[in-house]
Amino acid sequence: MDSECLVLLPRVCAVLADPRQSLPDDTSLEKLLDWFTGLTKEDHGLALLESCPCLVDYISTVCLDKTTHPSMLSFSLKLSGLLAASQHGFNLLQDRSILGMAYDSERWQVAGLWEDPSVRIGWIHGLSNMMRHTQAFHFLDQAGLTKPLLQLQTDPSLFVASAANHLLARLLTFHQPATTSHTTQGNGLTVPPNKEEVELDVTMETSPGSGCSITMEILKHLESSLESDSHTQVRLVD
Repeated sequence: MDSECLVLLPRVCAVLADPRQSLPDDTSLEKLLDWFTGLTKEDHGLALLESCPCLVDYISTVCLDKTTHPSMLSFSLKLSGLLAASQHGFNLLQDRSILGMAYDSERWQVAGLWEDPSVRIGWIHGLSNMMRHTQAFHFLDQAGLTKPLLQLQTDPSLFVASAANHLLARLLTFHQPATTSHTTQGNGLTVPPNKEEVELDVTMETSPGSGCSITMEILKHLESSLESDSHTQVRLVD
């Protein structure tokens, strides 16, 4: 059954990417996404990408078009995240410069598409789908996507805010920062790390792309939010 469906996939992608065609309903898109999810779980999406390069072309076409329909953009973002869940798929999409373009939230804000909750939820789910390896984690960090993700915590849509909080929680547990350990000598005495070792760890943990910079940014945001809430409560009491 899957092999027969794969043969039809190029036609399906062509129809989905054609703005002249009537839009499929959201239920059909979700079912198609569920089917893709099942295929990517079987072989990490390797055979899917090799046998259906039309998927990459489809995502590229949709993301290049700033007038695309919000539901189609949302679907494409989720699909790109599924394909990027494997390192092979991630590298393929990166080589085509698709991920940076697809997850540029400012680009969709300028196009007026970010106002639609389905685009914001697709953006979050796409990132969540690809968080299966460190390359995806570093992409999120280097592309500066933590800031818009933090902003979505207070999104008017409860679904968007909930999804943003869930992804932020995953990011906090995804990377465990390296800690400088004490050295035990042969005589049993424990020697603390020297100044150079501590400074090296701090540099590695806070440098862009290290992963720890995401953790630090999230924690600083939480600290700032707590301080703001505390000041608000004090003013209310006064």
